[in-house]
Amino acid sequence: MFYSALEHHTPARHFRERQIKPAHEFLRQYIVKRQQEGAFRACDPDVTVRAFAGMLMYHLLVTKLFETDTCQAPGESVVENFTRLLLDSLRHGAP
Repeated sequence: MFYSALEHHTPARHFRERQIKPAHEFLRQYIVKRQQEGAFRACDPDVTVRAFAGMLMYHLLVTKLFETDTCQAPGESVVENFTRLLLDSLRHGAP
């Protein structure tokens, strides 16, 4: 998919439209909704979604593409930790 995106091939565009954009928009809308409810602190929702996706992508790159696993936690635990980091940083009054 990286090669396809770098070469501007159609499959990359389809992947972006069908997978990346809907996931980004879902998370963005959730953050905006929780900000409007007063549960999340003010921040740019697009940047926040990018940061969360970046954690996931980096983890996948080092473990799958480069086969380097300096993080010994199981995959499910990694995702839970990433989610906790994101949500705790967004909540008002989080330690």
